[in-house]
Amino acid sequence: MHSGHAHGGHAHSEHAQKESHMTTGKYWKIALYLAIITAVEVAVFYVDFLAPALAPILIILSLGKFALVALYFMHLRFDSVMLTALFASGFVIAIAITLGILAQQGSTFVGPGA
Repeated sequence: MHSGHAHGGHAHSEHAQKESHMTTGKYWKIALYLAIITAVEVAVFYVDFLAPALAPILIILSLGKFALVALYFMHLRFDSVMLTALFASGFVIAIAITLGILAQQGSTFVGPGA
């Protein structure tokens, strides 16, 4: 007889159970959130009075999209805390380096109304 715990044991069944909570409907909901954030990004680009803060706004919106993709489509939400922390720490280091380079270069971004 074959039992449900034969290959991978209890840990495997817990992981499968956690992933089973993601339904097609939830994936569509995440896709809708991503589409809404993208629409906001495009709209913000064309609002003239936001031009001085355009880069930070777009970066924050993009980070939100990145987080949704990483958590749900890359399944980090269902991985161990250690793996998620390892992934996040590399991402934080990359952001810090990017911001440091931009600050050093005195980078500015000019929107469409300039």
